[in-house]
Amino acid sequence: MTRYVCLSSDANEDYAFFAPLTSLFWSLRGYRPIVLFVGTPMQWMAISDLQLVVQKTRETGAEIYWIGDDLAPRTSTVAQCARLFVAALTMISDEDMLTVSDMDMWPLGSWISDGVDNRKLTVHYANAYQGETELHYPMCYLTAPSLIWRSIVSCERGLRDTLQAMLLQAPTNPDGAWNWDERWISNRISTRLGYPSNVH
Repeated sequence: MTRYVCLSSDANEDYAFFAPLTSLFWSLRGYRPIVLFVGTPMQWMAISDLQLVVQKTRETGAEIYWIGDDLAPRTSTVAQCARLFVAALTMISDEDMLTVSDMDMWPLGSWISDGVDNRKLTVHYANAYQGETELHYPMCYLTAPSLIWRSIVSCERGLRDTLQAMLLQAPTNPDGAWNWDERWISNRISTRLGYPSNVH
């Protein structure tokens, strides 16, 4: 069993800057980082700062995948949502554990190895949105075996095609698009897992 963590960023240099640092922290905690960059290698390599980000991220041992920037009007929305479908990658087996996280959050606490149920979806910060009327879980952090991820997001068509279909449902206005990934996955969790018995 391999423990993977999925991180993502568009070409916003202030945010992409974290990629090598965050990948290194996760590697030191025993995770294999998968980093999704929105855009193409040619676009990123044309900018010296982003070229350095890619180079240093690779040096941490992270697997880098490129997601085209043509799937939604806002590349930040593509980056946020793409993480949800990383279980579609064929390199990940059903029993591998997969954590979804934010690029600018580092795994420094003991929670990273404690309290994870290898048979369920673990929501590490389940109380983040207390008081909201609809179920709303944050993306930092969700952990589950890849088999469970695949049952939640139904990614048989592959990462890009499944992501594209999901983005067709996304709001186009900035306020609605922000946190769309969290609202979408929370709805799927509540309707696909025998909720709440299979959530830890």
